[in-house]
Amino acid sequence: MACDPSGRKTCNDEAGFTLIEALISIGVFAVILIGMLQVYDSMQYTYVRSMASADVQQSVRAALDLITHDIRLAGYDPSNAIANQKTPAFQNPLLQVPGSTLAIIGGDVDGNGITECVAYSLFNGQLRRWKANWTSGDCAWPTTPGATGTVVANNITALNVTLPDPTQVREVNISVTAMSPVDNTSFTAVTEVALRQ
Repeated sequence: MACDPSGRKTCNDEAGFTLIEALISIGVFAVILIGMLQVYDSMQYTYVRSMASADVQQSVRAALDLITHDIRLAGYDPSNAIANQKTPAFQNPLLQVPGSTLAIIGGDVDGNGITECVAYSLFNGQLRRWKANWTSGDCAWPTTPGATGTVVANNITALNVTLPDPTQVREVNISVTAMSPVDNTSFTAVTEVALRQ
């Protein structure tokens, strides 16, 4: 049948969608789009989680490297400060203050020819490093070295320093634990450091 040129009648063979066909097409498209968004969301969460985990691990490893460096130089005493200490407990080049997570190190850690006091402590989830020159007598430790020190790593939950034989310090066991802020998974790095004799 031919179309009416006046436009009063429509042709039966005109191309187009009915309302039902359009609704079905929109529904199928919506299902596919929701599926794609769920896959994207899952991939985005996995990416963020893995990046946060990698940052935490890198932060812990960097902190452990710095602590290891400082411990290896414990006892290197160009200022002869360790021998001139007044408190016998501080005559070891490295020790852990009882009842805290504070490691104390005496040595020329930055290679400037002057013995330094170095302390590591946890303060509000941060591992902090405090350092001062030390030439004679006892090192003037601050009451809260973590509050005044330099931030070495964030999201740290534990610092453990153990001396197998505190009377003859030859090696130190260190572990640093951090918590990912994204998914609360923890990461612990452990090392054993031998002091230079």
